[in-house]
Amino acid sequence: PSYSPLVRSSRTILSRIAPLHPNRRTPPPPLPKPLPSKKSKKQIGMEDHTEEELSETVEG
Repeated sequence: PSYSPLVRSSRTILSRIAPLHPNRRTPPPPLPKPLPSKKSKKQIGMEDHTEEELSETVEG
């Protein structure tokens, strides 16, 4: 089959339009919240310490 310039241009136009189609579907569900970044041992230790202090004040 002989390709005319029209066919080529319509193909490039189609390839430019194609990426838009997924956006026209119903939007995907919102992404789950990103997991908190891994905490360093120091941060975890600090949190444990504050939690212990809080529980002591609550009990007292």
